[in-house]
Amino acid sequence: MNKRQILYLVLSFVVTMVVLLGVALTVLLLDKPQVKVVWTKGTEPAKAAKKVKRGKWEGKEKQAIKMVMDLEVLAPLTEEDKKKRRKKNEEPEKIAMAKLVKDGFFEQKFGLADFEGVGWRAFFLKQSYYFVSYQRADGLVNMGPTWLVDVKKRKILPKNAMARAAMNPQQINPKGHFERERQIIGSIANHSFPSGVKLGGIMLIHFATLESQIEDDRIVGWTIVHDYGNNYRAYFQWIENGEATYADFEYDFSKRALRGRNLQAANFMNLGRDFEISSENKVAILPKSYDSKAERLKDRWTGPAKKQCRSKDHRRQCNAMATVLQDAAQIEAVEWLLTVLAEDPQAFEACQNARRCKWFATTDDDNLFKIEYLYDLDMKGEEKVAWEVDLKKRQIIPKNKISEMAFLAVHPKQRSSSPAPK
Repeated sequence: MNKRQILYLVLSFVVTMVVLLGVALTVLLLDKPQVKVVWTKGTEPAKAAKKVKRGKWEGKEKQAIKMVMDLEVLAPLTEEDKKKRRKKNEEPEKIAMAKLVKDGFFEQKFGLADFEGVGWRAFFLKQSYYFVSYQRADGLVNMGPTWLVDVKKRKILPKNAMARAAMNPQQINPKGHFERERQIIGSIANHSFPSGVKLGGIMLIHFATLESQIEDDRIVGWTIVHDYGNNYRAYFQWIENGEATYADFEYDFSKRALRGRNLQAANFMNLGRDFEISSENKVAILPKSYDSKAERLKDRWTGPAKKQCRSKDHRRQCNAMATVLQDAAQIEAVEWLLTVLAEDPQAFEACQNARRCKWFATTDDDNLFKIEYLYDLDMKGEEKVAWEVDLKKRQIIPKNKISEMAFLAVHPKQRSSSPAPK
């Protein structure tokens, strides 16, 4: 093949490639791209959610309350009325629960007269079941009788102790109810932590050592609410920085088991677990002539004090002081507080030996006694913890800030009853 033929072939290939390239460019230029438009629903109203169908027995709160209010129970009677009816062979009188409530049964028997009225409340559980309560408010806590109501089968069962009492008010025993409350608070206050410190002491330490105390800051006290069976709710209420709050504990009376249910309760429990001072270093403020372990009150005084306290001139004075000293939970709470406040707990022993730390009992009428524990650790002035004791009522009345906080940390609040209707 000569040069002329080779050149012809090369030129033919080049022309062919140019033609093909031109055809491809023409196709690309003439072929319009497809544009897809996508519509979003961001600005469109959302479809309405399907309406949840209510159960047949929901929304029957008023019906559940009316069932309890209309329930007939035995009318409460005094012992004198009971005797009269027995003599006359009269049938027990019955009244509606609404009448029992209106007559102030719970205010009289359970000391709720000072609490703010809340009224009837109903709470739907499930199916046809409701909780129905008649409530009064102790600060932030509502308390009162609660019933389990089945509106379908028209059945009413008492859930807590107050509701059981209302079902048969002739058999009510308020003393047993209040004694159970005292036992619960005493058990909670004596709840012990690894160091040996008690929960009552932890509470007193917390409030007595607040950095920013204002005039209204104070301990309100315990409110015990029976839940069901052996289960109770124990609410410890206080005001801090001008705001009311509470620690919520659950207490199983049969197991003596305590559990915190809110953050405030958990904080107290954590303070107790993290407390570093051991019980061996706790301040002891009891007089050395007083034996707190003796079973009989008259045997608790020892040494020279034993003979003196048995004399006619000093017997009542010693009994008044012993009334405070035998309140072990309160005394121990004060001891833990003084342990924290003292730079050196051993200073209290030296203070007692020098008689700068001592107990005093004085009286003006031989019945009301003023009991004071005076202490002067740094010789800069006396400080004190003070109570008043009513020997007739065997009652302790706190008389200054420390004694008031200590008392409320380990005892139930005093509750007053409204007079019975005439």
